[in-house]
Amino acid sequence: MALVSIKVHGGAGEIGGNKILVSTNEAKVFLDFGTSFTTKRKFYGGFIKAKRFRILEEYILTGMLPELSGIYREDLLGNLNHLRSDVPSVDACIITHAHLDHCGHISLLRPDIKFYVGATAAILLEAREETKTSKEPEDQIIKVKDYRDGRIFKRQMETFSTGKKLNIENINVTPIHVDHSTPSSYGLILELDNVRVVYTSDFRLHGPMRKMTEDFIEHASADDVDVLIIEGTRISDPSIHSEESVLLSMKNSLKDTQGKAAVALIGLLDFDRLKSLISAAEYADRKLALSPKLAYVINCLEKRATNIQVPKLTNDMLSVYLEPSGSGGYEPEKNYRGWLRKFLEECQDVGVHLVTPEELAKQKDRYILTLCQSEDLPELVSIRPEPGSIFLFSSSEPHNEEQEIEREKVINWLELLGMRPVHVHASGHASQGEIIGTIERMSPKMVIPVHTEHPEMFKGLLEKQGIGSKVIEPPKSHEIIV
Repeated sequence: MALVSIKVHGGAGEIGGNKILVSTNEAKVFLDFGTSFTTKRKFYGGFIKAKRFRILEEYILTGMLPELSGIYREDLLGNLNHLRSDVPSVDACIITHAHLDHCGHISLLRPDIKFYVGATAAILLEAREETKTSKEPEDQIIKVKDYRDGRIFKRQMETFSTGKKLNIENINVTPIHVDHSTPSSYGLILELDNVRVVYTSDFRLHGPMRKMTEDFIEHASADDVDVLIIEGTRISDPSIHSEESVLLSMKNSLKDTQGKAAVALIGLLDFDRLKSLISAAEYADRKLALSPKLAYVINCLEKRATNIQVPKLTNDMLSVYLEPSGSGGYEPEKNYRGWLRKFLEECQDVGVHLVTPEELAKQKDRYILTLCQSEDLPELVSIRPEPGSIFLFSSSEPHNEEQEIEREKVINWLELLGMRPVHVHASGHASQGEIIGTIERMSPKMVIPVHTEHPEMFKGLLEKQGIGSKVIEPPKSHEIIV
C-alpha cells in the first residue's frame, strides 16, 4: 500500500477555509485553498487591513495561511525569503466550488501551480472578479497582476465536469457533482495506488438537486473507502428546511404586501434561491429588479454555461435595478464605467428593462428589489419603503461563504426604515442525520471531519449508530499517515 499523507492546513475546527494537502511519494495536491473567515474576522475588519507588501507575512503570522515554501506568489513574499523556491512544491490545487471559503486564497498561490475547477464554477469566479471594484491581491483568482513589473496574465486553469478523471502524477481524481447552495459543486474521489480517499466538500441531501449528491455517494461507495474527509458544518443540527419550504414561506410573506415595497437579500451564487424567488414573485404578481452584479452573473452563465438552466434577463419577470451613478444620472454611456457600462448598454440593446429608484418608489408593489450584498442596503433610502414593507432575509447562515453578513447593521437599517424582516432559508449544508447517514453508507475505515466547529461530536454519534469507522479530529497542519 502506498504511503499517503493528509494535512488539514485549513478547515480544522472551523467552518470554511478548507486547505487540505494530500501527498504521495510522487505528488502533492491541495484540495481547495479557501479563505479562513474565522481567522480573518479575529484579526482584521474596519480600518485594520493587511498591507499588500506584507500580506503573506501577516496572514502566515495570524495562522490564516500555512508556512510552506514553494507555494506562494514571489511578488508578495517580501521578507519571507525562506519560503522562496525556483519551482513549486505542490503539483496542483483542485477547487470543489466557487465559494470563497474554498477558493479565495488561490489568489495568493504562485501562478505556475495549476488549478482545476468545475466549468460553470470557472464562469462564476470570472464574473465575480470582473465586477469587483477592488483589484487587490486577494481579488486575483483568475487574473494575476505581478507587482514587480505590472504584468497582468491568467493563471493556469483546467476545467472539469462530472466523471472527468484528473491525472496528477500517481494521484487520480474523479470529480462527481453534489448538491450545494451554488452550481458546479463537486465531491472528489481520489485513487492513490491502493489507497482510496473521498472528499465530500460542502454537500446536502435536502436540496432541489439532491439526486446529484446521491450519485456521488453511490460512486464513492462502489469500492472500499480508506479515508472519508467530510464536512460537518451542521453536525450539531438535526433540523432540515427544504427549498420547497422556503418558497412556501416567501409566498405567505408576500400575501399581504399590497401597496408596500418588497426587498430580498440572497446569496450572489445561490441560484436555487433565485429560482424560488422568481416563483414567489409570479405568485405575488411582482417582477424582480435585480442588482446589476447579480444580473451580470446570470448573464454570463446564460451565455457560457452549457449544463445548467439559467433564467434569461429578457424574461418578463426580470429587470435590472439601475443604481444611481456618482453624478446622479442614469445614461449608461455617460454615467457609468467599466463592466457596468458595457453590461447596461448590452441590456438596452436586447430590451432588458432597466428600473430606476424613482420608478421603484412610485410602483412599490410591482417589484421585488433583489440585492446580493448587505452593502447595498442604503439603496432602500431611494425607494422610500412604506412602514411594514417586507424584507426577505434569505442569504446564507452566519458562516457565509461569499461574505460575512453584518446582521446587526442589516437589522438596524430595517428598523430605521420600518421594514419587517422575514428570515427564509434552507441550508446548503447537510444536517446531522444526512452526515451520519452518508458515513454509514460509505463505511470508511477512517473519518476526518473538516469544515466544522464540533469535530468532537462525530465519534459519539458514530458509536451511537454502531458505525465502526475510526474518527480523527485533525489538529491544524498535523500529518495523518494512511
